[in-house]
Amino acid sequence: MATKKTIDLNSKRVGVIRTVETPLGFFVLVVLVIEAIFGIASSFCPDPQRSWLIAAMIILIFCLIAIVAFLAYFRPEALRGQRGPDSPLQSNEETQRLEVTRISSVAVEPAVSSKDKETATFMKRGYPRSQHPEFFSEVEKIVPHAKRIKLVATGLNLIWEKHILDMMLQRAQTGDAEVTICLGNPYSPHVEDRLIEEEIGDNRPPVGREGIIKSAEALVERLARAGNPTNFKVLLFEHYPTFATLIFDDEIFIYPYAYQVLGNLSPIFHLIDDGGEVANFFVRNVTRIITDAVPARDVLLRRKTSNYFSDSWIAAAVYIVPEENDAFYRLGSEILGYDIRKGQIVECGRFEKLRPYVGVASEFGFHATLADALYFATQSEINRVEAELRMLAKDFCPFLLSGLCIVDGIDERGDIVIGCEDLSGTLEALHHEIVNRVYKTAISSYYTSVRNREPFVTEKERHNLMIQRYGAPFILNRYRPHFTLMSNPPQDVLVRTEVLNIIENAAGQFVSKQIKIHELALVTKAPKDTFWRICETFQLIKK
Repeated sequence: MATKKTIDLNSKRVGVIRTVETPLGFFVLVVLVIEAIFGIASSFCPDPQRSWLIAAMIILIFCLIAIVAFLAYFRPEALRGQRGPDSPLQSNEETQRLEVTRISSVAVEPAVSSKDKETATFMKRGYPRSQHPEFFSEVEKIVPHAKRIKLVATGLNLIWEKHILDMMLQRAQTGDAEVTICLGNPYSPHVEDRLIEEEIGDNRPPVGREGIIKSAEALVERLARAGNPTNFKVLLFEHYPTFATLIFDDEIFIYPYAYQVLGNLSPIFHLIDDGGEVANFFVRNVTRIITDAVPARDVLLRRKTSNYFSDSWIAAAVYIVPEENDAFYRLGSEILGYDIRKGQIVECGRFEKLRPYVGVASEFGFHATLADALYFATQSEINRVEAELRMLAKDFCPFLLSGLCIVDGIDERGDIVIGCEDLSGTLEALHHEIVNRVYKTAISSYYTSVRNREPFVTEKERHNLMIQRYGAPFILNRYRPHFTLMSNPPQDVLVRTEVLNIIENAAGQFVSKQIKIHELALVTKAPKDTFWRICETFQLIKK
């Protein structure tokens, strides 16, 4: 019995000792011991001495509070038994490495029990910067055996190492590995936001956007010389990047894009894909990015050859479309021969004489353009446009179109249209917002890839610049809202006059009327379709 008590007493002492692992714990233990001694002593002392002992106990407690408060404010790491970053016994790089190790232990600890801590392998190690020699050395050991390589980064300094790129290309050519390299699209406004942000800090990028362009071009050319192996893909992502992810089978490397800090100055965290929820988060993120990315070859070819076109691209535009039951909308749809709201052909009826002159205008349906017909490389880009319009529509109220009139020859195109205006300025504001948000996300436009028009007679310099920058010439201060009726009007003066008279007789009743617009329409056209269709509408809901 005595032996058991001795064992229990010893175990309690060991437990107490184990709890004292930090200076804070030591302070508390010392105070408790001293307070106990003072308490016992005071019970045997006369009243005057007892009062002094009690006062000493109170003073000791307040001293402890003051010391702990001071350390908690100025050196909180000291309370946990850690050295500060300015310790002479620790270099700056060692400090960063220890901090990475500490983060690793924190990340692992909640997920495993104390029994399994030694076997936890999700966080393998860290490197103080993304261009650290030990990181490149580790990649050199992994690449010769990796079968699934996915590299997602804005500029990806790793591909500057020729021998590493050579190994990946060789393994792709032999079929031993599938390689996907996904860089930031330097022409995307969202990636451009990040590149601009990097220009703000003191350490400005040595290569920047031009460096990404050159890297992408060099990589695409290298693959072309190698016969474009099917196992090696080069893509461009178009979102604002937050961190880079490099996956070699179950080896994962991530490094963040901190605010105003270059990626090559960021620390790298080396993780192991253990199949857990945390690892799956990074794997799924890479999968989403690669799924939505665009082929680098298409983007670069489009930049070098303005009329380059791919049948896989999706056409989209933003329209103002009157209500289906509006007499003005029914008239325009009848002249064009297509009801875009129903997605149906409309019989000729009383406007049979006009049909030969409608031209391609019938394919677009009766509408006023807010954003020209643009081409997008992936469905994810269309989804992005939807999200932009959904948010934009919440900031504007319904408005009225007025001043309806027949216009013979809009701009330099010679089309016959119904012109209109919006005195509230809503239409103008929406157009400028969409040009800023949407136009530069498109890979091409109807003007550069499809529409065959005569060369512009006036403002040629401006038109060329607008097409180069935005893919369309009649935008911004040249934006004229209108409903197109004929894109192939007769050239004979007498026939043209007759056609205009028919239109004026039919549409004259609307000249003094106002058309209420309460929604935006996103319209799309699949590669094999002839007519455009409304994909989604967005209510103008601001009151």
